[in-house]
Amino acid sequence: MKNSVKVLSVAALAIGLGFGVNSIATTAAPANSIAVVDVAQVINNNSQVKKLKESQEKKSEALKTWVEAARADVEKQKTDSAKETLTQKYNKELQAKVDSQRKELYDESTKIDKKIGEAIAKNAQANGYSVVLVKGAVLYGGADITEDIKKATK
Repeated sequence: MKNSVKVLSVAALAIGLGFGVNSIATTAAPANSIAVVDVAQVINNNSQVKKLKESQEKKSEALKTWVEAARADVEKQKTDSAKETLTQKYNKELQAKVDSQRKELYDESTKIDKKIGEAIAKNAQANGYSVVLVKGAVLYGGADITEDIKKATK
């Protein structure tokens, strides 16, 4: 019986200390240690993203024109074997063009994403924020640094 009382006393003390340390840690943190960023706004405002979208749209239109020309060329062929050979050739070319366009989009998007991430990290460090969250994930609170990030990544 004495042993169980000692165990309960030690457990109660540990729990009490845990809550005390937790409340001290939370009250010691600065009030503005959390920031939020509306990433969609930052992306939509970014000139590099706008240029990338325009470039991809132009390339998609050019690809569409190329496909139509390839179809017309295939239709001009007189034999089925010639049509099949030309279709295979154009399919390989199309796949190469699509892969190239996809890689370029990925590479450019990665560069833009890195630049935005670096701007967020730099702002957070300069202003003493320990956490930066996506604005949509926060119901209340946090300093909104969206405008600062938009300016830094324009």
